[in-house]
Amino acid sequence: KVLFYFSGHGSPVLGNDKRTIRDGLLVPYEASLDNLNDRTAISLAYLRREIGKLPNRDVVCIIDACFSGSGKSVSGMKLIKPRVDTDLLASNKLFISAAAADRPAEEYTPGQQGAFTYFFLKGLMGDGDHNRDGWVDTLEAYRYACEKLDALGLEQNPQMSKKTAIRVTRRSEEHTS
Repeated sequence: KVLFYFSGHGSPVLGNDKRTIRDGLLVPYEASLDNLNDRTAISLAYLRREIGKLPNRDVVCIIDACFSGSGKSVSGMKLIKPRVDTDLLASNKLFISAAAADRPAEEYTPGQQGAFTYFFLKGLMGDGDHNRDGWVDTLEAYRYACEKLDALGLEQNPQMSKKTAIRVTRRSEEHTS
């Protein structure tokens, strides 16, 4: 299994019409925002292409960043009802995004991290084992995180490129009773 995880800033890459988000950039917190390039940021298109080349069957790519121009985005631009290229996460591998491309990815103070990451990890640690089989898979952890975000009124609208259940963690004994 291969698990790629990124938490940081995102920045939208707009299409020619200047309103369509056609790609996104993953930008580490410490990157210089004045000089974004292929050495300081990773495009989602590049990441999809490179992850797609992996021969591994079970590949999970989790991204906790937003590309909307708000939240964890670093673009500083205010987008008005952006149209999103629906293939932003399209891949033959599993991509999970903390927020839809037009939604902010919120920080969560109790966990001192992204809200989606906080609840996705709690799901993986056992709280997300809905079928009680002792394992938590990507679909269970994703659904758990979405339920918790909804309960808090955080309308991030997390995305999953395909509804795939890849076993990731085995529940600890304290969660199996």
